[in-house]
Amino acid sequence: MPSIGLGRAYINGLEALAMTADIPSSEWSIPEVLARLRTQAGEGKPVSAQVFLHDDTPAEKLPDVAQEIIDAAKKKIGKRAAADLGKVHRLAKSFSLVADVDTLAALAKMPEVKTILPSDIPDIFPRPVKSTRT
Repeated sequence: MPSIGLGRAYINGLEALAMTADIPSSEWSIPEVLARLRTQAGEGKPVSAQVFLHDDTPAEKLPDVAQEIIDAAKKKIGKRAAADLGKVHRLAKSFSLVADVDTLAALAKMPEVKTILPSDIPDIFPRPVKSTRT
């Protein structure tokens, strides 16, 4: 029969795990993502990204908010700005975007933007550290 102490320790461990889940990895910080995209694309060439907005963005207004953010970023960059809105994902509070990295960087600084990720992530599945053959 399990003791109550072990159950409480398990719950405390889950709570600690949930708290650390909100801390983003530095590998996926906005500056790191922008640097990766800049290297991947080359100077002035477009990249594909997924832009995530803060949770308080109303889902029904998401397409309009996304377009406003894109227009503001393009205005900030000027004539050389290039950005096209892709698919809007209301539940994820995100949208896809094809843009030059400078415009994407300006967009990432907008207060409505939570984070950005490259649209093309080569390997998101965990790899086994140890494998045993049976």
